[in-house]
Amino acid sequence: MNKSEPRIFLHPGMGEGQPHYLDRIGTVEDIAHSGMVLREGLIVTFYDYDATDKSADDKLLFNGVVHYDAAQQKWYALIDWASFRHESDEATSAT
Repeated sequence: MNKSEPRIFLHPGMGEGQPHYLDRIGTVEDIAHSGMVLREGLIVTFYDYDATDKSADDKLLFNGVVHYDAAQQKWYALIDWASFRHESDEATSAT
């Protein structure tokens, strides 16, 4: 992952294959702050809060593809469930 690539907050609680709508306050704020323009098919790196077994912050990172739900008039992401990793994993692989 490119360090300059924005990470957008998203809780992956809807389950595999389900739309994860990008309308939660933290998600909306991250999108606005990053200047990201949502478009069909955009691949985004998302994060959710997690911790190590010693309670140290270690964000859960994952990728998703953005789509537009015309019926709901909302953007959503379909998460790539094979992409889940921890932020510490990326730091380890970069060294």
